[in-house]
Amino acid sequence: MKKWIGGLLATIISGVVIYWLTVGWPGKKEQNSKSDSSKSSPVSPSGPNTDSTKTSVSPGRVVVGPPPSVAHVPTGVVVPPPPGIYMSPLEFNTNRPGSDIRNFLVRTAEECSRACLSERTCRAMTFVASAQGGVCWLKNAAPTGTAGLGMTSAVKRF
Repeated sequence: MKKWIGGLLATIISGVVIYWLTVGWPGKKEQNSKSDSSKSSPVSPSGPNTDSTKTSVSPGRVVVGPPPSVAHVPTGVVVPPPPGIYMSPLEFNTNRPGSDIRNFLVRTAEECSRACLSERTCRAMTFVASAQGGVCWLKNAAPTGTAGLGMTSAVKRF
């Protein structure tokens, strides 16, 4: 039992660190000076960026380079899957251990399921709930489900 709790705690902590690295430290405000237009963001606040080499991650932040290989980005933009592909109904209190691709913070199990659906290599997901949402674990296979209190899983169907 102690090993399971330690693993869950490590998962939550790593998810929080990843979130902070992606979104920024809570309470940190970005300063936008009207007099310093040379450092202003190339993303228009009135609409999405249409340049295919830049992806808006959050207001005032831009990642320059090729579009990400993952369809789900922190802005909530999700690319629809091909027709006929869908996620199974959510399996509450179920863990699908192993075969992890990556993990990140999300607000709900439904959001985690949508992220798996939009990522080509994802075959299953497990959402580990916490007070502020939870950690989404995307998987490259569909491991056998086991009992997992507070965990929600789903499998991609073709």
